[in-house]
Amino acid sequence: MYCCKMSAEQYARQSQRNTEQSIVSLVQAVIDNTTIPLKDKQKHIKRFQKHHADIMAEYFADIV
Repeated sequence: MYCCKMSAEQYARQSQRNTEQSIVSLVQAVIDNTTIPLKDKQKHIKRFQKHHADIMAEYFADIV
């Protein structure tokens, strides 16, 4: 089945999960990027921590 009706609750959960996965991927990309200076990486990580503290605590507790 290609398409099925989704409840608003299901849509919200799926949207939240996809957003969370995207943020985790983005943070990991910043961490792994060797062309970004350490000082800039730290600034980016602090911004992620400020705006997405729950995700950072769950996935990156060891660096926060």
